[in-house]
Amino acid sequence: MKATRSALFTLQNTLLAAGLALILCRPTFGADSESAPAESMATAADNSAMNIRDRDGDTMTPLDQSNQQGDIEITRAIRKGLVVDDSLGINAHNVKVITADGRVTLRGPVASTAEQAKVVAMAKQVAGSDRVQNHLDVVRP
Repeated sequence: MKATRSALFTLQNTLLAAGLALILCRPTFGADSESAPAESMATAADNSAMNIRDRDGDTMTPLDQSNQQGDIEITRAIRKGLVVDDSLGINAHNVKVITADGRVTLRGPVASTAEQAKVVAMAKQVAGSDRVQNHLDVVRP
């Protein structure tokens, strides 16, 4: 019984030391950290310029979505096509589709020009080729 307690105590201390070592050796990525990856330090997560652009009133935002039944149906059809297309990335699945007076505006980031072309083609197929405004941004992850 005494040997079992001693072995258990040793095992417990070893596990505790291993857990502590993992916690202390874990990399932290903060603004002051020297161990942060270069790519996270290179690009600040600041979209203030886009927010200013959206406030000027000239840019369509989701708040401009029309409540007319025809516009809602166009948006629904485009959104459904985007969501079910497994070849598109998560950003393309979530682009903003804004329809007002039968005109569609696409906004948001996509991963490539090919993805951008696919989203625009899908919208043109639903709304008509001359009724789609492409304001998609190609951003590389």
